[in-house]
Amino acid sequence: MAGRRKKGDEDVEPTAGPDTSGGLRLTDHPRAQRQIATVKAWSGLAGFALGGLLAGRTGLPIADVLLRGLLAGIGTYLVAWALGVSVWRQLARAEVDHMRRMFEAAHAQAQAEADRLRAEREAKAQAKAKAA
Repeated sequence: MAGRRKKGDEDVEPTAGPDTSGGLRLTDHPRAQRQIATVKAWSGLAGFALGGLLAGRTGLPIADVLLRGLLAGIGTYLVAWALGVSVWRQLARAEVDHMRRMFEAAHAQAQAEADRLRAEREAKAQAKAKAA
C-alpha cells in the first residue's frame, strides 16, 4: 500500500533555520516586507473597487458585480505582489552592493592610515638610530 511505511523508513524534515547559503531573502528585510504588504493591500482594494465599479455600470446583478470586483481585486493583488517582489529584489541587491562598496572604501582608508602611521614610526626609528 502507498500509505504504509516500512520499519526503517524515516521522513527527513527540512530545517527551519536561517538561510546560510549567503543569498538574499526578502523575508528577512523588514522594509521590503512592509512595503510589499502595503502595495498588495492597496492594489487589491483598488482592483476590487475598479472592477466592481466597471461591472456595476453594465447593469449586472449585484452578485455578479461583487464577483467581478473580487476577481479584479485578486488579479491586481497578484500582479502587485509579483511587481513588488521584483522591485525589492533589485533594491536589496543595490543596498548590498552599496554597503559592500562602503566597506571596501573604509577598509582601504583604514589600510592607508595604518601604512602612513607605520611609515612615520619607521622614519622616527631611523632618525633616532642616526642620532645615536
